[in-house]
Amino acid sequence: MPREVFRKGLPARRRAHGVLLGLLAAIVAGVLVFDWDWLRGPLVNHLTKKSGREIRIEHLDVEFGWPIAPTVRLRGVYVENAQWATRQPMAIAREAVFTFASHSLWSPITQMTRVVLVDADISMERKTDGLRNWRLLNPEDRGPGAVRVMTLEAKRSRFHFINEGIDFEIVAETTVADADAEVQHAENSLRNNLTVRGKYQGSGFAGAARIGNFMSFRQSGEWFPMRGHLTAGKTRLDFDGKFADLFDLGPVDAQMRLTGATLSQIHPFLKIKPPASRPYQLEAHVTQLDDKYAFAQLKGKVGDSDIAGEATYDRKPGRPMVTAKLHSGSAELADLLFLAGMDYRSAPGQRGSARASKPGAAETDAADRTAAAGTSERVFSERAINTDALKKFDAHMELNVKKLRAAAVPVDSLQLSVDLDDGVLKVSGLDLGAIGGHIAGSLTFDASATLSEARASLDARNLRLERLMPPQPSAVPSEAGIRAQLKISGRGKSLAVMVASANGTLIVIVDGGSISNLVDAKLGLNLGKVLGLRFGGDRAIALHCGATAFDFRNGVGKSQALVLETEQTHTDGAGTIDLREQNFELLLTPQPKKPGLFTLNSSIRVQGAFKNARFKIDDRVPLRNGGAVTAPASIATLFRPLLKERGANSLCAQVLAPARTATAR
Repeated sequence: MPREVFRKGLPARRRAHGVLLGLLAAIVAGVLVFDWDWLRGPLVNHLTKKSGREIRIEHLDVEFGWPIAPTVRLRGVYVENAQWATRQPMAIAREAVFTFASHSLWSPITQMTRVVLVDADISMERKTDGLRNWRLLNPEDRGPGAVRVMTLEAKRSRFHFINEGIDFEIVAETTVADADAEVQHAENSLRNNLTVRGKYQGSGFAGAARIGNFMSFRQSGEWFPMRGHLTAGKTRLDFDGKFADLFDLGPVDAQMRLTGATLSQIHPFLKIKPPASRPYQLEAHVTQLDDKYAFAQLKGKVGDSDIAGEATYDRKPGRPMVTAKLHSGSAELADLLFLAGMDYRSAPGQRGSARASKPGAAETDAADRTAAAGTSERVFSERAINTDALKKFDAHMELNVKKLRAAAVPVDSLQLSVDLDDGVLKVSGLDLGAIGGHIAGSLTFDASATLSEARASLDARNLRLERLMPPQPSAVPSEAGIRAQLKISGRGKSLAVMVASANGTLIVIVDGGSISNLVDAKLGLNLGKVLGLRFGGDRAIALHCGATAFDFRNGVGKSQALVLETEQTHTDGAGTIDLREQNFELLLTPQPKKPGLFTLNSSIRVQGAFKNARFKIDDRVPLRNGGAVTAPASIATLFRPLLKERGANSLCAQVLAPARTATAR
């Protein structure tokens, strides 16, 4: 283009740009000076016609921020409630201010970045079918919401909200806090009071808090301070910190303390459903970002048990993930069962039904007792195991209890690691201090299939005979270390069905120690010695070896070996453990090394239910090879893992040696 032509066109372009800028300035000036109250009448008429209700607005104004963020100000607002609603009117407010996000004005969901209500009384109701009383333009619309409120500043206002679909009702009120020193000098000034009361799924709640100038919702990213408490029955939550999504307990950074009579009453306020527990108090510093909650400096008590550590809860879509690293200086087994989703009253030695706190529990328990009159001696529960919770989340937990107590169970300590992955629960690194020794190994519970499967591989070391068999007043204690090995698996919908299908092996060995001479004389049916020890006093004699092995097939365990060798008596035995019928039968044939005049040449038969054993003197039944039903060489193989620790010169190895020699011949 020639330079002369360009120069001639330049003034014309400048004039066009000037006209456009002038026109834009005129429009902006017109908007700024426009009296928006002129539109109040048409707006009220339009809303009244669409909603079919009486609507009044005394004043209307619109302001524009940057970038093009309109703020609508209303004064003297009155909105009649829907005819089907339970409370009139729907809204009264001396002043209502709505600021819209400019980018959402052309979107399906309109965002109100800021809502201010002054001297307002709001009633919002939602029916089970989705009908809402706050929809004015299309009152019959039951679809998803089209407006999202990000922050709310409520001054001297009251809210009443009902959602019949989830059986939820709440009344919240805000007032201006007293201008005390705490409010004036707090880093995040808590200028307002908030009180709430209501009910959720039949459970009432109430609370009070101090808050800042506003509250935020729906992932607004706006933090606000809050300090207060919430109570539901005997459950109380105290909190102090900052929050960013009150509607869904979103981002949070606060100190929290939870106390109550039982953890089961946390539901329905939290989505988890803990089992019943004894009274508890727990506190932690809680933070949440990106749907991952972190519980730091966690500490507290459940019943008489202290607990501390840290935990996380990741609400990721699909399968939430729970992690925890907990430790306790002193705990009762019943108080820790909630970690496994079990009612504390299901622990051994605990009294009361697991349903004792439920309505009608007394009548239900009476009926259960009547129905179970003939099965009171059964140990394993026939109630179906609820595995639904195991399939809804994944978990990793480490637990270390230095001092463990349990009613009617001789336990000392506990250490384990638990992993839950897609319905498969694995316990590894298990170390249970029990009966003076330790039980170590692994457990697996697979709930991913139709029939749950359980597997156990456990090794016991140095369990103390004196703790397992406390002496009678007239006898000296028997002292020895017990080693054992259990490898077993079963399938079923209840614990009773699982053990009834169990397959595996149980091996127990006592290699050296001492035994009460009185107990040995009774076992050897040496009546003369029993009488003499009664008058002359008991003493300890050498216990050379005790060994037994059972092979389980479909819930029935048959002895592969059963032998007891003391300084004065050799006893062979055979027996059956029936896990299906939950009973057992043992036949013991003693052979005193120096029979007395009053020694019975008989056998001892011990039989009955696990909870109620009885014995009788029976005709003598000679047993060979230690009462084994398998080949002697196989017996040596069974005990080899436990004998190798003590070497070939151990007393038990020598007692079992004749069986191996006989096989060699």
